[in-house]
Amino acid sequence: MKIHDITPPVSVNTAVWPGDVPFTIHSTMSQDRGHSVNVSEIRSTVHLGAHADAPLHFDSRGFDIARVPLDFYIGPARVIELVGVKEVAATDLALVPWAQTERLLIKTKSRYQASEFDDQFPHLTEEAGALIASKGIRLIGVDVPSVDACHSKRLMNHKAFLKARTAILENLDLSHVAPGVYELIALPLKLVDVDGSPVRAVLVEREPA
Repeated sequence: MKIHDITPPVSVNTAVWPGDVPFTIHSTMSQDRGHSVNVSEIRSTVHLGAHADAPLHFDSRGFDIARVPLDFYIGPARVIELVGVKEVAATDLALVPWAQTERLLIKTKSRYQASEFDDQFPHLTEEAGALIASKGIRLIGVDVPSVDACHSKRLMNHKAFLKARTAILENLDLSHVAPGVYELIALPLKLVDVDGSPVRAVLVEREPA
């Protein structure tokens, strides 16, 4: 069994969406200051690094992340590679074997840079989002900050996936992962009344029986 960690590192250097709360860490207890243990306090957006969007993120009547069923985030996932595209069009998905695809992860980068925010990141077109939503898959994952374009105000892909009951993972690091089918594990924290959560996302590559 081989485990691929597809979670970008989180540190004070991690880029967040412009205007969102960056990651900071503060030592509240320290053995160097005479305490018996080291304890840290962190402050950050919940949409930090690899993360899951709850329906509440873009629909005030939607579920918080604590109520999203965990089975969306565990199970077979197909990685496809579209490195170099400026946007993911519906035609780019023509060869996806939808009947054999339960979760879809789209790789658009050969190198992941956690400390830089690129507002021109490759995004799903609305036609591609509508196509994916129509296939009834359980989860869509991308290696960019959003399933919609950076400056989108309508968030049509988010809304299409909500209507289709397709869970969303964003900001995965797929740069070192080859196309293929893996076992995905990417559990969000059980945060009540919260619109998303960081995840520790891994792909498990099992040896042939």
